[in-house]
Amino acid sequence: MNFLIIIMKSMNYGLLFKETTELIPLPIMVAHEISKEIDSGRKNKYNHIFGRDGKCQVSVRYIYGQLFAYDAIIISALTRPGATISLAKEIIIEEVLKPLIGKDLAGINILINPTGVFLVCEPYGDSGLTGRMIVLDTYGDYTKHSDGPFYGEDVSKVDRSASYYARFAAKALIDVDFSRKCEVCVSYSIGIANPIAVSIDSFRTGKLSDEQLLALVNQHYDFIPANNRKELKFKNVSFMKWQNMDTWVKKTYQFVGNISKQKQLSFKVHMGKPKVLHNFYKSNS
Repeated sequence: MNFLIIIMKSMNYGLLFKETTELIPLPIMVAHEISKEIDSGRKNKYNHIFGRDGKCQVSVRYIYGQLFAYDAIIISALTRPGATISLAKEIIIEEVLKPLIGKDLAGINILINPTGVFLVCEPYGDSGLTGRMIVLDTYGDYTKHSDGPFYGEDVSKVDRSASYYARFAAKALIDVDFSRKCEVCVSYSIGIANPIAVSIDSFRTGKLSDEQLLALVNQHYDFIPANNRKELKFKNVSFMKWQNMDTWVKKTYQFVGNISKQKQLSFKVHMGKPKVLHNFYKSNS
């Protein structure tokens, strides 16, 4: 297939932050890890206590853009009939939160099943699942999200393929230290292969201006959907393995890593050593 056109409008985001190994914001990363540990405990030890549904939200306090402290952790874990809330809380605090966060949880507002017993789950208890999955598929509520979720969509849908490619573009800028945070947004229109708009936000952490970063990306990246699929070699990827709590953002960190090295070299040759135009952290420290 030499070309693809867009059959619906779409606005897609790729975001990378130098906060975690996977280059995603710490709050959603920690929420994923908490959820995984609770689910692992359910499968291995506490199937009689916990069911297979739950939610986790982590709030982190920042000062001048730097991580400062955990502010709140909210967990809703499905419990079996007859299981006590006090026991569920003890298990989560002692076997999940303390190993992950640290033994001293003072100062963190921890809410576990704050409404009490949690027995009704999944489609029986929640509507609007699609809206929730758009956020969970990407970066939590830390930043803007795309128009559509990835679940149920293959890479022929630009909601998925362009989000991967936008993250791919952002990763090269982060890896060559042109920015500490980077969000790439690409917008498409129905029936047109070329994007209508591409924009970059470095959150004032760039060693180049956002306009310079955008010019660099436009020179080295082709956001046409057919190229998204070709350059990232989607035909070799088994996306079924990506549909769990690890989420696509963790997988794409490994997936685009080797490919983006070629772009990094191109950036360095093209730009040389970047001149620092502004440094948010130094100016506000």
